[in-house]
Amino acid sequence: MTIAWARGRTPVRGTILHLAAVLVVGAALPLVLAAGILDAQAQEAPALRIDDQVPAIRFDGVIAGDPESGVEAPLQSEARVWEQYVGRTLPAVLMPLGDADRAVGVMDKGQLTNVTSNFGLLSNFHYFAPAMHWPLSASDVEQYCFGLGLLVATEDNVIESFTSQAGAEGDWSPVDGALGMYHSGIDTVADGTPLMATSDRPLSWPLANGERYWPGPFRIDPSTGLEVEGEFSADRDLFCVYNDADNALGPLGFEVRQLAYSYGRSYAEDFLFFDFTIIRTEGTALEDLYIGYFADFRVDFDFLDYLGGFDTTIDGDTLPDFFYYWDVGGTPDPPWTSVGVIGLGVLATPEDRGITDFHYFDHSSPHTTDEAIWPIFSSDTTDPDIDPSQYFHGGNVRFDDLSLLPDIFPGGRAIDFFLSTGPCTLAVGDTVRSAIVVVAGQDTADLFANLAMAQQMFENAYQGPGPPPSPDLHAVAGDGSVTLYWDSSPEMSRDQQSGEYDFEGYKLYRSGDRGTSWGDPVTDAEGNLIGYVPIAQFDLVDGIFGVDPVVNQWLGDETGLRHTFIDSDVINGVEYWYSVTSYDQGDPETSLQSFESSRGRSEQELNTVAVVPGARASNYIEGAASDPELFGGECDSWFDVEVIDPEALTGHKYEVTFIDTGTVVLLDTLGLPDTLRATTLTLVDMTSDDTLLANQALTDSTGDNIPVTHGFRLVAVDAAAAVANLEWTHVEGTQSTFDWFVEDREPGQMVAPAYVDGARDFRITIDTDSVGGGGTLARIDGVFYYTSIPWDTMHIWLPVAGEMLLEDGTPVPVDEMWLLDYRYGWDHVWFGPAGWDLTPGGAGYNPDPTFGDWFPDELGLYSYTVNGDGDTVDVQAVHVRTQNGPVTAIPPSDGDQFTAQVRKLFRSDVSYQFRTTAGRSVAGAGELDRIRVVPNPYVVAARYEASNLEHRIKFNHLPDECDIHIYTVSGDEVKRIHHRSRDGYMFWDLRSEHGLDIAYGLYVYVIETPDGRTKVGKFAIIR
Repeated sequence: MTIAWARGRTPVRGTILHLAAVLVVGAALPLVLAAGILDAQAQEAPALRIDDQVPAIRFDGVIAGDPESGVEAPLQSEARVWEQYVGRTLPAVLMPLGDADRAVGVMDKGQLTNVTSNFGLLSNFHYFAPAMHWPLSASDVEQYCFGLGLLVATEDNVIESFTSQAGAEGDWSPVDGALGMYHSGIDTVADGTPLMATSDRPLSWPLANGERYWPGPFRIDPSTGLEVEGEFSADRDLFCVYNDADNALGPLGFEVRQLAYSYGRSYAEDFLFFDFTIIRTEGTALEDLYIGYFADFRVDFDFLDYLGGFDTTIDGDTLPDFFYYWDVGGTPDPPWTSVGVIGLGVLATPEDRGITDFHYFDHSSPHTTDEAIWPIFSSDTTDPDIDPSQYFHGGNVRFDDLSLLPDIFPGGRAIDFFLSTGPCTLAVGDTVRSAIVVVAGQDTADLFANLAMAQQMFENAYQGPGPPPSPDLHAVAGDGSVTLYWDSSPEMSRDQQSGEYDFEGYKLYRSGDRGTSWGDPVTDAEGNLIGYVPIAQFDLVDGIFGVDPVVNQWLGDETGLRHTFIDSDVINGVEYWYSVTSYDQGDPETSLQSFESSRGRSEQELNTVAVVPGARASNYIEGAASDPELFGGECDSWFDVEVIDPEALTGHKYEVTFIDTGTVVLLDTLGLPDTLRATTLTLVDMTSDDTLLANQALTDSTGDNIPVTHGFRLVAVDAAAAVANLEWTHVEGTQSTFDWFVEDREPGQMVAPAYVDGARDFRITIDTDSVGGGGTLARIDGVFYYTSIPWDTMHIWLPVAGEMLLEDGTPVPVDEMWLLDYRYGWDHVWFGPAGWDLTPGGAGYNPDPTFGDWFPDELGLYSYTVNGDGDTVDVQAVHVRTQNGPVTAIPPSDGDQFTAQVRKLFRSDVSYQFRTTAGRSVAGAGELDRIRVVPNPYVVAARYEASNLEHRIKFNHLPDECDIHIYTVSGDEVKRIHHRSRDGYMFWDLRSEHGLDIAYGLYVYVIETPDGRTKVGKFAIIR
């Protein structure tokens, strides 16, 4: 299924708006923009043939295209680099890093993806992939960067790492102890290379006192300039620290603190930021210092590109500070299938001086030594180590003229460039800042629109409107099902721009191809992929639903939030990936769309899991929770323990207690005492004495708002406050036939909406000796209007005594009794007789002569608990209604007692205890006769194979520990597999003990358990 949605382009604002609009008419390419002048003359690109490559191109320090060098021409050479990645899982590190402190950072939240490092290489396809790969839908070979690095230079001493791509160590290196100080070393890419500290992957963070901590700065609040603890600027922040301790010519005492930012939100998915704080840590003051970058971008492998420049005005001068590449022919050269535009912009420079020096040159020009780089970097045309004609173009010796490129390189060329700021002076302790952005686009119009947005975000401390953070997702494999659960942390996140709590819902996606796609595609009007249809969506019930009016994105349909999902549409043995995202409300009034957090790109990300459903081992008993045991008295509420993740059960003992935060509130209209009760629970691990949940709200209508903890979720549903039983419990004289009641018998409105609060029983004793004060209330004739006076009281005789009964039955006199009358449907209250005449020997039934028993009065009994500060901290109350006939009712006598027994709710003197049991294996259990091989026969492929390069069969219904021996029919052992898993299955990749593909034919397997039991079977392989 494909859903086509129209997609609006992010508005371009700020200083570049007029130019970006002009560039639209230029369509794709080529365009040359030099010093703010737009040259739209198309440059014809001749057909490329390998043998036409003149002059030769330098590749990895050797001349390519020179017959005597024995090195292939550049197209073949760059393609050869790609061949080294084929078959590997990206992201990947091509060359061993060697140093244990070295680490990489993966910037893959958006369309532009990259691997960076903590040793000065910001991007380099010779080392890492992806290397400025764009867009996501492009083939993996389409990597745009073959070198991007930071340089700090003095005369003939240049600190850099890009010339080391042939294998030599670079000048920049991670600080000693970076492993453990700035990254954990535990979180790695597929080949085991450590990841630098990554904001959305806490496992990559270092440890201190047993806790993981973020080693870098948090986001800056643009309004105050202060850090916001625990919050990040982008969808992924990366942090590392390196220095020049390994500088081949001796360290100069520089330390670099590097931040990098990657975004998954639609308006920022096409650019990446790098921000550098450069600190002079030792040595003497250095003068004539230059700081800048080397860039080596390629648009396909034909090496026929042009370079343009543009002044964003961000640095206050009129020289270009954004440099971009495009392919001269505008068409991809195989193996590329598409080409875009990519550029590098400088956003901050030392001392805010802007770019002072810029020089471009043919990739083949020699510039691999400090002596050769320094004069280019510092614009010294007199240095004998270089040929100035190769590096200086135009009348400004410090800044090359880009408009000369078509004349210098007719038909395009592989072009590199240096840019720098200097000269500067740095003493020990001095700090300077530099920042760049890499931007990609479909064409120059798209490129400059993206650049405009990047500039705005830079000026806003790398921040823009964005989604809530993604939750932490967990998966539990079942037999024919997958249970997923996640936390609720995104629901309390504030939008960084508005400061509002704007969380709206969750979307859950499933992938059957390891994250390459995530379900049915969603495309825009032009057929471009813009998303996928989730398998489930849970929307906050808040009146915001349907289609986002700003952008065609579905906001949900008021389903209510959930934090668990069971996927039963799965096949045992098939690997599934799941990713849950968070999205916000958006704001139509300000044309701000709803934003959704990124789906994961790897199973190591917090919101992404990989899981294979299947049966448990045949001798494995799942973990469970005991029935909760009630302590402290009766409770009519519902409490249970729901096991969600049996593998996470600890075998510990737990206790749940309750806090009742009832308070007395005066109603706005009548001023009558009413109660608002908010009961919360606390969960304590009694084994470890850890508090797992504190002041947690009880179970709501969704049934899953309480977080899953230690593999289980509490279910705590408080009973509705109500009277459970009403009766005369003691009779002194004749049995009274008058009853108080609580149910609605006629339509009307109660004065006090709650007639039961708390869990205590109440008792009413007829006691004519207790009355006193005021006058006898027999009747107040007429109408009492309260339009201008909302509430009034009077003292009356009540021949009753009210008591609250404690848990052990001890009576305690109530603090207040109220006689309340119903509110009529108009602005007055009519007081009628209160039940019987309330005088000795009075009538047992005394209805109002006008309204009868339509509007019975209520007798309210209240008991309050007050703390040392005089604040009411608990209320117990009950209301009972009068005028309960029949006409011949016999009134009660002195000493008669009427008891209202109420439902017992969760309260502070009630607790529950329970214990969990961890899963365990039972030796000797499990039926080996159930073991099967699937598919059998294996014909070419199996449905649970992730790709056509993968071939597997599966052994089902295994015990948790056994050995699988596979033989040919002639008795030769082909493979021995050791199964040690709680999963009741094991895959075999159809390779022998020596790693060779097996031949087709019939095979015999023998399953052997540690206790000596065996199972023999056979299977067939048909190729």
